[in-house]
Amino acid sequence: MAHSFYPRFLIAAFLTVCEALAGQPTTTSVGAPVAVRVETPGGFIRIDVAGRSAIALPDDKSWVAEALERAGKPEPTTQPIDMLQGLPGKRDALSAMMLNDLSMISPSAVNRIFDSVLLPALTMQTKANPKIVFIVAPGEHIREALNKGWKAKNLRLNKVADRLELSATISIRTDGVDDETDLPALFSMSDPADRRAMLLSQYITNAERDLARVLVSRSASACLSGLSVGLVEEGLADLPKEEDQVWFVTGLSAVLAGRYTSVIHGAPVGVFIEGMIAPSRPSTVDATTIDLLHPFKTADLKPEIAEDYLDARRRKSVAVVYSWLNQAGENQIRNTINAIIRAKPADGLTLIQVIKEASGVDLARDVASR
Repeated sequence: MAHSFYPRFLIAAFLTVCEALAGQPTTTSVGAPVAVRVETPGGFIRIDVAGRSAIALPDDKSWVAEALERAGKPEPTTQPIDMLQGLPGKRDALSAMMLNDLSMISPSAVNRIFDSVLLPALTMQTKANPKIVFIVAPGEHIREALNKGWKAKNLRLNKVADRLELSATISIRTDGVDDETDLPALFSMSDPADRRAMLLSQYITNAERDLARVLVSRSASACLSGLSVGLVEEGLADLPKEEDQVWFVTGLSAVLAGRYTSVIHGAPVGVFIEGMIAPSRPSTVDATTIDLLHPFKTADLKPEIAEDYLDARRRKSVAVVYSWLNQAGENQIRNTINAIIRAKPADGLTLIQVIKEASGVDLARDVASR
């Protein structure tokens, strides 16, 4: 059965599975990385126009080329290169924030976070420049090509169910070599050529817009993860890490990383916090049911639920600490950290009490199971 262009499929796929470099890059016999290229099946042609590429039937060349030419450019927004180029100008402000928030961090440690974490992470992300090759054809022609042995990353013929299965996983590499990835853009023969061109140009615009969002999201994620690890190692090392207390350092490192990434990126801090709290995939564990003061010990977790449980515990920790920060205010970060280090709480309940006395906020209900 033929398909019309389907932006809803595209958008959903990009937002859920586009994050994508699995395994090692393809190499030659001497070890140099090489780019993956999309194969043009027999009976099809490749069309390269305006920096875009498509594979289509020869009879469709004219309107496909028109669509490639007239597709809109992604709207201007923060890009990985913008974040990298803007970092030096924000370094002093970010350093001041870290030194003000964290009494245990030194200027040299802050410099290490910048020079060994942030700059390399952002530099690496600017090397990502994935190439999309749109597969523009009626479904029956794609079926025929697949039956004849054509291989495509995002098109598969399920012979048992007798249907085409489409996906939208884009290969994103940061080694300076740009893979091509096929992206299906199937259409109905019943549509006239001018309508096909209009729909395809819209489809391309949506694809490039969503891919641009994914690339900048990867850069923001690199900042968040790098900062969080760096803060734990350099500025929060003296906070308790026991199973019933680790939620505070887990949540605080993430929330602080969100604050600092907000300065680098420009989006509100809440955007990054929401992203860290929301599950990135279907989970078997509801984060609200976790009691952070009485968690399951990591060593006792069954392998089949360990990953989901620890992820849910992390997400709840971030939510609790972000709620605390909104109530207590940023000026209580340093004071509360110092109080915890001085008190050396023996257990989670004592940690809750120390936080309450230092900041005036009682988190007993927040950390409990609901």
